[in-house]
Amino acid sequence: MQFVFPTFLWTLFILAIPVLIHLFYFRRYKKIEFTNVRFLKELVEETATRNRIKNLLILLARLCALAALILAFAQPFSNNGQSAIKQTQSISIYIDNSWSMNANSEDGSLLQKAKRRTRDIILASSDNDRFQLLTNDFEGKHQRLVSKDDALIFLEEIKSGPAVQPLSKIIAKQSQCFKNAGVGHGIAYLLSDFQRSICDLDSNLVDSSLAINLVPIQSVEENNVSIDTAYFDSPVLLPGQTHALIYKVSNFGNSPVDNLSTSYSINGQEYPGKPIFIQTGKSKTDTFYIKVPDQSWQKIIIKIKDFPVQFDDSYYMSYKTDQQIDVLVLYSKEIPVILLKALESIPFFKVKSQQQNQIDYSKLGNFRLIILNELADISTGMATELQKATQQACNLFIFPRPVTALNDNINLVPILNIPQFTNFDTARKLATHANLDSDIFKDVFNPTRDQIKLPTSFGHYTLSGGAPFEKIVTFRDGLPMISRIKAGNASVFISASPLDQKFNDLSKNAEIFLPLLFKAAIASERNQNYTFDLSNNPQINLTLQENINEQDFIVSLVGPETFIPSFRISGKNLIIDLYDQLKTAGIYTINNKEELLAYSTFNDSRRESNLSVIRPEELSLSYGGFCKLINDNNNSDFTSVIKSERSGPFLWWYLLIASFIFLIIESLLIRFWKNH
Repeated sequence: MQFVFPTFLWTLFILAIPVLIHLFYFRRYKKIEFTNVRFLKELVEETATRNRIKNLLILLARLCALAALILAFAQPFSNNGQSAIKQTQSISIYIDNSWSMNANSEDGSLLQKAKRRTRDIILASSDNDRFQLLTNDFEGKHQRLVSKDDALIFLEEIKSGPAVQPLSKIIAKQSQCFKNAGVGHGIAYLLSDFQRSICDLDSNLVDSSLAINLVPIQSVEENNVSIDTAYFDSPVLLPGQTHALIYKVSNFGNSPVDNLSTSYSINGQEYPGKPIFIQTGKSKTDTFYIKVPDQSWQKIIIKIKDFPVQFDDSYYMSYKTDQQIDVLVLYSKEIPVILLKALESIPFFKVKSQQQNQIDYSKLGNFRLIILNELADISTGMATELQKATQQACNLFIFPRPVTALNDNINLVPILNIPQFTNFDTARKLATHANLDSDIFKDVFNPTRDQIKLPTSFGHYTLSGGAPFEKIVTFRDGLPMISRIKAGNASVFISASPLDQKFNDLSKNAEIFLPLLFKAAIASERNQNYTFDLSNNPQINLTLQENINEQDFIVSLVGPETFIPSFRISGKNLIIDLYDQLKTAGIYTINNKEELLAYSTFNDSRRESNLSVIRPEELSLSYGGFCKLINDNNNSDFTSVIKSERSGPFLWWYLLIASFIFLIIESLLIRFWKNH
């Protein structure tokens, strides 16, 4: 048996006080003479003996009650015959430092409470014990065992941040730390609010050599509304045009939200949005209609007003507008005048035409759309270069030559996996259906319209084989006149008819032709991603205009924080690795020395927007088979709780009961054992 507070045993000297009182306690008897006192003397001696026994029993009861009370304050505990408390142990303590731990409890923020509990765990251990302090940041210094003093220093440095990790990943890190240190058995403590979104423990995946202790640090659940995501409905933003900005808001609270205030800012200019209503536990998608300014970069912030949780009340975005859309027309012999005029009539199109034998293959990837207009005998080399262009999100539109298209496009078929052109038919054939559900036409025509003028073909091929394709315009018999297949991030559009007006009146039908060309140019997923989740250790990949020398670059990120990241260059791509350097959400400029390269935005993870937690009772039910739950119930002496869990049960409760029992015995002796 050992004691948490052994110095308190000195108070056992207090037991001498009732003993001394008993020894000096006596009664003075008045002496009276009787003629014959023999029988009276015997009676007095018998009574004195009985009273003496009673007093001794009362004294003994008082001493036992006082001794039990003193021992209870010294807090003895049983270590079951072991000296584990004096052995060196390896202890890993995980402190959840995500944003949700900034919620308030009855005695400060949850993070501060978790840090106090961690300090209690460290102080309850011996000086020889070794510690790992682990947070969601997975910092290098937190991946090894350190001394008690170093652990206390690391503890003071812990701050809340955007990183979020599932518990399975935490347990894996703790196990790995013990293995690296050659520790056969370790003790793990997990101090967290145990949000449902991170609780993914599986008994089959937990190392059996790890003793896991769950310490819930929780507050009363709070309501929260978050902006989950936002995006433009168009892959291309054109200056001066109005675009739909779609955003999604979720209500994770226990009651509906009415008149939620929304707003957005673009390049620092604030605009109000309409209030929205969201049912309990539901999400709602709404739209801002934004007129894009003429400047190249657009910095956008979407905001809601929601209290008290605010880390997910803003969503940051950055986009680069296309000042022009580059289109290349490749032809065999005759310049396609009608096609060029149609393209040049479309705003923002910058059109270039080249003969088939004069192509600069190195620049094909710079175009948004390449139109192959009745090319003759496409070589394997040209087909390969066109396939490389599609990898850079360049779309292709193929109009075949009449009669000989099978041989002309034979090399495109295996490389781009397009259908083969077979059986050229000069019969007149009407197109009767346009796919208004496709993104090509869905915002061009009103689906309720009865009549849309569609083209007529006077010569067409049958398409067979190749990758699955989407029908854009269809003949009466269901065969495709214009179809599309996906090629990576790009699209390949295929016309079954030549564009020559002898075989096809599509070029005369501006209602279909111009929207088709425009949508074909913007159909690729070419927009680079400039918006990232901070919790995913984002990597920024910027495509530059030309090959660059790494020695000419000094890259920096400037925003709510400023730092110089690590980067590498591959061809025209600048790859920036952020790892865990970035902690603050917001809009950042990416600079090369003094030159602006791009704007990039970072948002806090929405994983913790749902504040629902697993309560201790459910934790015990779900994980009690392989984890121990330490629920201190706001016990101010958490050190004793930890020592009890590690060293054996504390006996102070039994001693306190024993003290009350002895006091009851004393009362019964005084009440029912009468003096004679």
